[in-house]
Amino acid sequence: EVLKAMAILYRTYAFKEMVENQVILTVNDFFVYKPIAYYKLAFAPDYDKIVATLGEAIDQTNAMFVTYQEKYILPFIHVSNFGQTLEDNRYPYLSSVSSLWDSSSPFYIDTIKFSYDFLSKIFHFTITKDTTFKITEVSPYGKVLKLSIGGHDIDGMKFMNLLHLKSQFISIILNMHGVSIITKGWGDALGLSLYGACHLAENGCNYANILSYYFPK
Repeated sequence: EVLKAMAILYRTYAFKEMVENQVILTVNDFFVYKPIAYYKLAFAPDYDKIVATLGEAIDQTNAMFVTYQEKYILPFIHVSNFGQTLEDNRYPYLSSVSSLWDSSSPFYIDTIKFSYDFLSKIFHFTITKDTTFKITEVSPYGKVLKLSIGGHDIDGMKFMNLLHLKSQFISIILNMHGVSIITKGWGDALGLSLYGACHLAENGCNYANILSYYFPK
């Protein structure tokens, strides 16, 4: 049922891109396209079973898509959040809904340690135990939007991507020999939570119930 919900969302994106741009980029903000054969090694030894399951999810939702005010929506999906999804003023069809299942996710809290030498190489300026770290701008829900490291301003998303963090919901602990970065959730907490959707499916919800829950508008 979760795969069906995902199929509908990604199909919606395909329709939206073809209507607006007449092309779907293989690398975009929502997915990186690979032919299914690319995953033979990753899916081994269950490749054939997984491909058949994906095909069934696609076929059983054939031609289905999601709209808001008669326009295709964007397929916001994340792995897990910190107990609720977020709204975003740029996208009126996104709502903040409770997703308490995510609080039990193994991705709820993640901690990664970095040495000062490693950080210096990543950011291309010297970072030591005496360097100041400041979170300078935070969204109303706690997403780190901007940081300052030793007087250098860094965009929150760039910081996340450079260090391969799971989210922008960040806490920073300074130690003698390096920095510990704690993140909450995996993704931007917008739209469909895969972890929460799996819990809904396990409790008898189908793909329509799942989409209605995470996209109530």
